[in-house]
Amino acid sequence: MLQKILARLDLELNEDKTQIRNAREERFEFLGFSVGIVKAKQSGKYFPLVEPSDKAMRSIKQKIKFYTRRDMNPVPIETIVGMLNRTARGWSNYFHYGHGHRKMKKVKYYMEERLRLHLRYRHRVSNRGAAYHRFPRRFIYGHFGLFNVPTTPAWKGVHA
Repeated sequence: MLQKILARLDLELNEDKTQIRNAREERFEFLGFSVGIVKAKQSGKYFPLVEPSDKAMRSIKQKIKFYTRRDMNPVPIETIVGMLNRTARGWSNYFHYGHGHRKMKKVKYYMEERLRLHLRYRHRVSNRGAAYHRFPRRFIYGHFGLFNVPTTPAWKGVHA
């Protein structure tokens, strides 16, 4: 049936990539999302959990780490923050509409920590505590203009 519909649209089904999965029995990945049925803690009802896959998480963290590596010290901080902002904004816009708010928090925290670590290298701040004092969260977001990754689900505000 599906092959007939695809044939009329001049499309082919790739047999190697096509799989049939039962989301109630196992999780699967599709277009960067991890999909599976889970039980809600509060209501006890089952619902489809759609969140960024582990591969998508590794990818965004790898990009953040690349932009904040030590050999980027000569690059103006505005350029580094701009690259971080473009990457995080695009990633969060794509993944924001699932249930990925817990993973969004992880990305937000990771980006803050990597930028703070980069600033430690750049300004030769010896320890982590001094870096938190010198570069607090409000300074990173206010002064440098780091993109604030949304950490609440987009669907919470739809009917408000």
